[in-house]
Amino acid sequence: MPPRLLAECRRERARPGHCGRRGLLCAFRRPGGLVLLVSALLFLRNLAVLHRGLPAAAPRPLYALAVHPPQQVPAALNGFGLWNVLVLVLMLLAYGYPLAQFVIAPSPSAMVHRIQ
Repeated sequence: MPPRLLAECRRERARPGHCGRRGLLCAFRRPGGLVLLVSALLFLRNLAVLHRGLPAAAPRPLYALAVHPPQQVPAALNGFGLWNVLVLVLMLLAYGYPLAQFVIAPSPSAMVHRIQ
């Protein structure tokens, strides 16, 4: 909350029965803080419970089998090299010319609008 809002809430608390312009915001401040406190305590409890517990043995996931499984995967598709080069080429195509325009083209002069 900005400092001004806090100052107004303190002034309103000094005068009981007076809500002022920001009465609704001041009214929701305490329950909102309580909700944040409870959620923080639940988060810490979750961390403590998960830290104390023994790691459960995860069952091995079952994957579907291909109808016609390949005998051998091409080497280019079996790593990230091809995909990294492909991403680099596509990024150069997409951003190369717009970025090169900053160097190649002269800077435009400022536009001046005269009001009469």
